[in-house]
Amino acid sequence: MKDQLGFPNHYGENWAAFWDVITDENGLPDIVEFVGWDVLTQRLPDEAGQLKACFTDYGKEAGLKPCHVTYDSVQMVILPSHALQEGEALRLIHRHVAGATFPLRVERKTSSLQPKRYRFSTERWEESSVTEGNVDNLEAVDSWLTLNDDGNQKDVVIFSDKTDWLLSYYPDGLTLQGTQIEVVEPADTVDYETFFQHVIRGAYPIELTFCLSGTFGPTEKVYRLTLNDTNWERLIEEELLPQLDLPKTRGFWQSLARPTEPQTGETFLGEFHPNIFGNFVLAHSADDCYHFFDHINLAIKRF
Repeated sequence: MKDQLGFPNHYGENWAAFWDVITDENGLPDIVEFVGWDVLTQRLPDEAGQLKACFTDYGKEAGLKPCHVTYDSVQMVILPSHALQEGEALRLIHRHVAGATFPLRVERKTSSLQPKRYRFSTERWEESSVTEGNVDNLEAVDSWLTLNDDGNQKDVVIFSDKTDWLLSYYPDGLTLQGTQIEVVEPADTVDYETFFQHVIRGAYPIELTFCLSGTFGPTEKVYRLTLNDTNWERLIEEELLPQLDLPKTRGFWQSLARPTEPQTGETFLGEFHPNIFGNFVLAHSADDCYHFFDHINLAIKRF
């Protein structure tokens, strides 16, 4: 704490001294973010409780400069298969379980497509088999990652540790769960500008995947672009917009009489918001950090 928060050399390394230092004229930083909080509470429950109480009391002091304190928690991110390039799902699985405590429990659930029983029935998938096992190391994970691609059968593979499930892998995508996944922007404040404020902090080049199928129909329209500098607006205007079949910006009758105006980044922001069902944007930086923004995850998530 002394090193991370820049406490003075005379800091006494006890709770009374901690309180004195954080309530002096310098106070705390604008944001304090704990990574590994759940582990700390398990290993040092009394100290973690005392530390959290100090930050809670700090927030009640009207004369002190505000500090936003976040404690990591278990989060989930749902990635559709068309968000990922070939082999990327397997690489993300390896990365996600690399820090887990082995052995891991694994289940493969296979569902089969049954004959339609009723004219208006939609429930035709029934679980037909479950295979269970354990994997003792990272190399043993691969043997479970081949999914059945038969149109009449589908698999889901689930990995769990001693306390909870870690991931689900299935033909339609990949769901990850754990403290490695962070909410960096809540759902009520997210937009493209806040998304890219986080993204451009990463190392370039940054690979972007836009899915814009929700605006004009059910067919998945995926566009992959590379961002090489902070000017993401220019990338959208110069590289993404020319690929899109945007609707006319004028009213119907005006459109018949006069040509459509050139499309701009403002047009894109209005037509293709990720909160529209089916739309999303995924960013992957050169330092292997991902940001994901869509309506299902209800936030901007980093992992």
